[in-house]
Amino acid sequence: MSSSTVLIVGQGLAGTLVARACERRGREFMIVDAGHAGAASRVGAGIINPITGRRLVKTAGVEADLPVALAAYRDWEAVLGRPVLTELAVRRRWVSAEEREAARERLRKGLLAPYVDPAAFTDEGVVIAPAWRVDTAGLIAGARERWLAAGRLREGVVARAEVAGWSGPVVWCDGAGGRAHGLPLTVAAGALATVRAPELPRDEIWNRGGRWLMPSAADGDEALVGAVYSHDEYIDTAAARAELAAMAAELTGLGEAAPEPIEVRMGLRMMGADRRPLSGWFPGREGREGCLNGLGSKGALWAPRLAEEWTERL
Repeated sequence: MSSSTVLIVGQGLAGTLVARACERRGREFMIVDAGHAGAASRVGAGIINPITGRRLVKTAGVEADLPVALAAYRDWEAVLGRPVLTELAVRRRWVSAEEREAARERLRKGLLAPYVDPAAFTDEGVVIAPAWRVDTAGLIAGARERWLAAGRLREGVVARAEVAGWSGPVVWCDGAGGRAHGLPLTVAAGALATVRAPELPRDEIWNRGGRWLMPSAADGDEALVGAVYSHDEYIDTAAARAELAAMAAELTGLGEAAPEPIEVRMGLRMMGADRRPLSGWFPGREGREGCLNGLGSKGALWAPRLAEEWTERL
């Protein structure tokens, strides 16, 4: 390795995108990753939704971040030779009349343009389009296989003290491991489920009250439903399965006839103290050691731009 080789610790979504940004620029890099058994990518739905929240507001940074994100995922499609990005619409049902009327006022003021067509705003709900689903799990797995074959990725665990002698820059993208660096991160254990939902249109995400159901692929009849969160690091598997089954029942409208979860996946999601990502050099280690962490629920949108910024810093 050259003295300027970048060491990337962690190959979740953040580490994968930082590594690809280095690769595109011809920058030497090495990734060390221990695997994804409890990673945030296991519970990341990969949804890019431009209008979110109880009050229906534009997602922070959507105008600047969206073009970068779409370009990054289309680049990965070319690299892997298969789809990574799927354009969908979000069909959101109102929880209450108050929610509907607050959204109607925002629509009247033009605050939801261009993602909400007034003709798609009804007493039952609203359609938000376009939105996207990123196959984050498939992307990460494909990148892992590719970089293992190329000798760019080593499987294992790295402690911060072990990188003291590394001659190039170090970028920590290690998710829950970031707490060992004293970073102001909030941990949330999460769970989502795979269910059979043949009645779900393959081009829509169904959403109500922060719960969602979306196709897991363009074909087939499986869907992802989520998500369950706990601010502890542990979620009871049986309780999570029951809650996710109830979500599927509500969102499909099938009640007791709704399908039971086929699989429940769990992982730890990290968020910055203000629900914004942490990205930059560690104090006193500028130019040598830093992090990209705490992507939270908007990681699919925010991570590509932050990864590009990291390559500029390097």
